[in-house]
Amino acid sequence: MNRVPVGPSTLALLTAAVGGAAAFVVSWAETGSAPAWLAVVSAALVAILGVLRSWQAVHMGEGVEDIVDEGPVLPDDMPAEDIPEDV
Repeated sequence: MNRVPVGPSTLALLTAAVGGAAAFVVSWAETGSAPAWLAVVSAALVAILGVLRSWQAVHMGEGVEDIVDEGPVLPDDMPAEDIPEDV
């Protein structure tokens, strides 16, 4: 499966889902019972996140590769006289 990047929308959905779950737990701890709609909201956000990320992974282009824009690193575990001149 394609690697899907984690962007701002993913972080926002995760934050909202964790916030809903935390509100559910806090409400439950304070009153002894919690409104079911908080659990439904948190579960729905997690489900939406899963569906959207799966859809994104399936519909990404096949030629997408990680691009590394760094040059090669000079080895630092060998004496300087053994490093080739063309590096």
